[in-house]
Amino acid sequence: MNLEQNIPEPTKAPLQEASYASIMDAFLPSEFRTFIEDNFYRKVGEQATLENIKNDPDFHKNPTKHIALYTDHSVVHVRDVALQVIEVIEKVNGVLIPKRDKRDLDILQAYSLQLVYLHDIGMSDFSPSGRFMHPEFAAQFVFSPAFDPILELLWERNAGNLPWTLWSLFKEERSEERVKRIYREMLSLSIAHSKSKVPIDIVNDPVLLRERMLYVLSKPLKLLFLEQKIKRLSPAQGDKEDKDKKKRDSFEARLADYHKQEKPEHNTEVFRHYEDYKQDAFFWLETETKSYQKLIVQVQDALRCIRSADALRQRGTVLRTSAGYEIFVDRKTANAIYALRNASNDQLYLLEAKKSVNSGEANLASSEMDASGNLRVSFHVGAFARQKTTNKAAQNAAMTIDDIQADTVQSFRRDPNLDEDVFAPPSVSFADIKILVEATDDNPNFALLVCKAFEKLNPKECYRIQESFSLHGLDLMEVRRYLSGEPLSHQLEIESFRQEFLKNLSQKGYSFAPEQEIPGQEDIRVIHLPSGEQLIRGGGSSGFVYFPLSDGLRVYPLGGYESRPALPWVPLGNTGVIRGAIRNAHVFAEKPLELICVPKDTYLKHWYRPISAKDLIDRWRKTEEEN
Repeated sequence: MNLEQNIPEPTKAPLQEASYASIMDAFLPSEFRTFIEDNFYRKVGEQATLENIKNDPDFHKNPTKHIALYTDHSVVHVRDVALQVIEVIEKVNGVLIPKRDKRDLDILQAYSLQLVYLHDIGMSDFSPSGRFMHPEFAAQFVFSPAFDPILELLWERNAGNLPWTLWSLFKEERSEERVKRIYREMLSLSIAHSKSKVPIDIVNDPVLLRERMLYVLSKPLKLLFLEQKIKRLSPAQGDKEDKDKKKRDSFEARLADYHKQEKPEHNTEVFRHYEDYKQDAFFWLETETKSYQKLIVQVQDALRCIRSADALRQRGTVLRTSAGYEIFVDRKTANAIYALRNASNDQLYLLEAKKSVNSGEANLASSEMDASGNLRVSFHVGAFARQKTTNKAAQNAAMTIDDIQADTVQSFRRDPNLDEDVFAPPSVSFADIKILVEATDDNPNFALLVCKAFEKLNPKECYRIQESFSLHGLDLMEVRRYLSGEPLSHQLEIESFRQEFLKNLSQKGYSFAPEQEIPGQEDIRVIHLPSGEQLIRGGGSSGFVYFPLSDGLRVYPLGGYESRPALPWVPLGNTGVIRGAIRNAHVFAEKPLELICVPKDTYLKHWYRPISAKDLIDRWRKTEEEN
């Protein structure tokens, strides 16, 4: 009898493979998602096609800076970021943000998803000013008449329980319209997905955040655009040479012409909601009662998470532009290559872009926050045609990492004096967040080159970055489980666990002194396996060694051999790791249990210690004497 025929399928599909609608329906009405996708994100993809950009003067002027060659901002992008933000919140809850109970966590996710759907709607304007002002466009759109029926939909459906929560909190306002106005204000904070428009220091300070929002919403977009451009082009104090004088003069002339034509100075679509705009708008950000403070922390943490989710959008082999054109890195030059195809798919143009940012992002294979609160990144290629090109690729990679960490790591910098009566502080401090750069299979030195390039680029944050082992090519199911696991170092802080850990390992042949640091413990995780879930897939790559802490696993060897139970503390998967072979068995959980998960590189470096025949006999004798 072939037992493989009776092995059950894995019961838990990865998040991205689940039904998107079934996940989102708990937080967002489908009508809301459809309206936003069809009226904004779908238009981004349509405008970015080769047929549309070939006659665009802006594309001819500077193709590699054109929005059509940006990484995807179409419907696929917003759905990807929506799934990402759920995953980010689940990972950082209690780790990089204060731990929430289920009710508060659900509200945080619902609010974050509503911000995600709004954050890039302004990218549907392909003009340079549209791209520059897309965060402000989204902030102002929620106050426009066009958004009124959408807000009513969200309110009536109690989307993600957020409207009911606001009504309960602000019921002393005695006006449903005023509470809905507060809801609009919260949605307008999608602007804070942009670190350039709302730096993290402003997110962390409710007073400064209110000031920024009062300014952003008070004026028409065109007026804001001109004022911001002039401010950005103004020389810093002490600068001797003013390189941008001509550009600034041009924008100042346009601003003077704007005022001369007596165009509106105030945003009437926003002001229609207020009797006294300066006094009433965002008043809750400066209210010190405990219930309001809790809401403010929810808002701040939602902004941290959407910034992270946006930066951690899908990369690697699925990296594409808004029109669906693939982006990859050239092994000869380390430049980005865009595969541009026409609508009939009978023409293909491989466009090379020499910009460092494009090239670094094209080489990025993955980026994510792990369960320890660390940023983990990997790259496709580490070996290029010449060493000079490899060094260039490392510099490009460092620039990409710096950009990502500015939206992820830096977003979790918070007020250290957080009121513990509101939420308990997170378990990982901002200063302890690491940036882990995985080794590439084709060049073991590339990660080190990237780390050194990052140290020069950002000396202030260089203490965070370090090389790490590669997860490339490993079973995706096992990788996701590992990254979601709890660091072993956290468990070892519990003395009873540490003693039990050392005792059981010593009985299985591993010699660790009671006071010794467990070698490689920073890379080891404790994972939780539900009943019925598959731990190891036969035929898959051997990337991890597992030590079950209790019984409950069953092993189904390939080739028709009889199944057997796995014993506590006896390693699983170690033979495949040692010989570099594929898995030779399926392993399933028959009941819930915990396991120690050791990455292959850590196991081979610190744990794999074969013994001689003499050592084996000596151990046997010692055991007999002890008994």
